[in-house]
Amino acid sequence: MNLISNDVIVKCLNESHEGVLISDSRGIILYVNNSYLNITRLQADIVGKNMASVIPSATLIKALQQGQDLTGIHTDFGAQLVSIVHLIRNQNGEVDYAMVAVYDITEVVALNLEIAKTHYDAKHKVYSGIDGGLIASDPVSMSIMDSARRMALSDSNIMLMGESGVGKNALADYIHQNSNRKDKPFVTAKCGILSERESGEAIFGREGGKPGLLQQAESGTLFLDEVGNLPFGIQTQLIQTLENNTYTPVDGNEPISFHVRIIAASNSDIRVRIRNGTFRDDLYYRLAVLSLVIPPLRERRGDIVPMSLYFLKEFNQKYNTEKTIPTNTLLYLREHDWPGNIRELQNAIERMVVLSESNELLFTPSDISTLEQLEIKPLKESHAESEKQMLLDAKELYKTTRKMAEALGVSHSTVVRKMKKYGIASDR
Repeated sequence: MNLISNDVIVKCLNESHEGVLISDSRGIILYVNNSYLNITRLQADIVGKNMASVIPSATLIKALQQGQDLTGIHTDFGAQLVSIVHLIRNQNGEVDYAMVAVYDITEVVALNLEIAKTHYDAKHKVYSGIDGGLIASDPVSMSIMDSARRMALSDSNIMLMGESGVGKNALADYIHQNSNRKDKPFVTAKCGILSERESGEAIFGREGGKPGLLQQAESGTLFLDEVGNLPFGIQTQLIQTLENNTYTPVDGNEPISFHVRIIAASNSDIRVRIRNGTFRDDLYYRLAVLSLVIPPLRERRGDIVPMSLYFLKEFNQKYNTEKTIPTNTLLYLREHDWPGNIRELQNAIERMVVLSESNELLFTPSDISTLEQLEIKPLKESHAESEKQMLLDAKELYKTTRKMAEALGVSHSTVVRKMKKYGIASDR
């Protein structure tokens, strides 16, 4: 029920500082207010045109295609804009219209980035939240760091889970440095790159030969990197070792006692390996007395800007340069999904520092990781099929998406998003 006329409503919309656009379900632009034209620098003659021909990358087009409300960021108008699309449906649930609200956030973004730069520069070598080379600016990362600090105070074995490149190695080292073993060795075992016999010699050592990693890590911490790739026979030996707190070198007869804390790391498929019979569940439970899941960088975007500035400082020192990152580039970096996580971001910053002829670094597609440029479609398709099957298997085994996330070693939001991506119904 309205107490004012439509003309008054339109007048109010035209006076609004918020940019407003209304389209039909096909994307035909029916109305724009003055603020929308001022913010986007478009002309009034866009009314009557299809948005796809005006701004092909518009969030409105994606929202209509996907049939859902969306929020997007645009940087191709000489400013940083936020576009919020709300779909208006009829009684049958069909989309009749779409309403778009546009805001210019250029000054807000610039202010936030300047604050980040100032805070970073004030700390010289560390940004607020960086501990031992780790950056925890995003609330998700700060929570992980809090958990890691508490775990460091115990002497229990720990399992770190997360995609490749999320920082499992750095977090393991951080836990060690904050434990009562910090003055003792931190030794890393690269699991799965050697044969079973070579792995046995590397971990347990050989009688009369080179000491194994367990001996080298005595009283300290042994980090088993990508433990899911450990040969099955070595898994069995490791179980016995953890049960008895003793190990026997290859070709040896006398067991040797040890006092070592073990931190293991795995990508998110270790529980699938358990179901497939390639990883022993009893070893998993001995290693995962405490466990911590590290989300991918795309799920903690608040870390991207301070990480970028941190890496920039490192590479400026390494290459004796004085490169800077402008606001637009930092915004691009923040919105990129970084499938290779921290490692990919670090490589991109180094690539820009080395190859940029200007002192201002501009982010271009060539700065994306080589693997993403190559677009190895068979591998991507294979990965997608495997990922979908893992979700289907988890759905069969667990009652809720939260239980599925725990079993797969990823965040709950990741499971929900992936299920939606592959069209898997969440009926529980």
